[in-house]
Amino acid sequence: MSSSDHPHICTIHDIDEHNGQPFIVMEFLEGQTLKRRIADKPIDAEQVARLGMQIADALEAAHAKGIVHRDVKPANIFVSTRGQAKVLDFGLAKLLPSESEISTTDLSSTPALAGTLPYMSPEQLRGVPADTRSDIYAAGVVLYEMASGQRPFRKELATRLVEDILHQPPVSPRALNARVSPELERIILKCLDKDPENRYQSAKEMAADLRRLAAPSADPAVPAALPTRVPGREAGHNLPTQRSPVVGRERELSAAKKLLLRPEVRLVTLTGPGGTGKTRLALHLAENLLEHFKGGVYFVPLASITDAGLVVPAIAQTMGVRQTGGKPIIEDFKEHLQHSYGSATLLLLDNFEQVIGAAPLVAELLEASAATKILATSRALLHVYGEHEFAVAPLALPDLKRLPDVKALSQYPAVALFLQRAVGSGQAGQVREDGAPVRAFYDTIEVVP
Repeated sequence: MSSSDHPHICTIHDIDEHNGQPFIVMEFLEGQTLKRRIADKPIDAEQVARLGMQIADALEAAHAKGIVHRDVKPANIFVSTRGQAKVLDFGLAKLLPSESEISTTDLSSTPALAGTLPYMSPEQLRGVPADTRSDIYAAGVVLYEMASGQRPFRKELATRLVEDILHQPPVSPRALNARVSPELERIILKCLDKDPENRYQSAKEMAADLRRLAAPSADPAVPAALPTRVPGREAGHNLPTQRSPVVGRERELSAAKKLLLRPEVRLVTLTGPGGTGKTRLALHLAENLLEHFKGGVYFVPLASITDAGLVVPAIAQTMGVRQTGGKPIIEDFKEHLQHSYGSATLLLLDNFEQVIGAAPLVAELLEASAATKILATSRALLHVYGEHEFAVAPLALPDLKRLPDVKALSQYPAVALFLQRAVGSGQAGQVREDGAPVRAFYDTIEVVP
């Protein structure tokens, strides 16, 4: 499951062994686990709904393939620096500790009992095989923990904890955090019903309720927490701050900038497989183009959206456009593009492969305003008239059969990026004289920098 392409499931690139030590090569993620994010304190209710929606979307994708996670918990959910949830460790199996080692915070998998005890459903504890509704129960525990800062059942002794999960109702989340809305509490308690028949019968149903809760009142179709226009900023941009310089992409930046500034070019799509750095390149490119787009530069992340019908509302929300008069939002937005700005506007639509069905709407927006240009990142072309593809290839690698000296090795973009990330993570950022770690690293994995 982890090898599938889903925005809220961590991608596994390879599983291998080196010197007798098995290892996993997964996509690079910046952020922290949800367990660390919670840290025994409730998080904002809007974030609870948004992250819960993304977790449910991931479970829906897994369940559609006949996969039950069996160990949904905050430690197995990663939250990126952009606020995107990634579910980890699908199908992870662990040996059951001896009875003296059993902990209420880390009970592992065996054929008889799989999961982490505080997140296990009542039917699992009764020995009934886990199904999709067991994952929904565990997701409800995660929602409860995000909303209240604590798990619904917290006994330290395993036998008493099992008794509470089987027979005791959880304390109302609102009693622990007054900021929890009645609707969020209803969703959480429905997930935690001890009878699987009374829970959500699918993660899709759960995600739908959380999506409605996360959406702003002005337009219930729009996902919450998208960046919005910040009044007073020069050029009206909402680009996130880049914490480190782009590495090894100087030529691409220059070429893409020239392409996008050509008068006849209205749509440029940065294409390439996941992990090649399309988003990072696009953000640096947009930052370099600010002076050329006086109408504004607007970054619209689409990774959390899977419904093509939500793309235009998401763009409109980012630019502060509200629906009026009962018209479709796209009509209000086209009027806004036509009349609100007298100068060029750039839209950066990130991860468009998630909503490729919305490509015709992109064409409509471009037709509505000659002053609007679109920069998209996508693993697939939009196939819209006038689209210009800009392929983003993986960074250059050294020839391992003829490994250069240390100084030259450090100049390779992929090595330089690896060292930059190592320094950022607190690890040493130098190449050994013999280059052995670099050789071993590239010998054992298929590199996607």
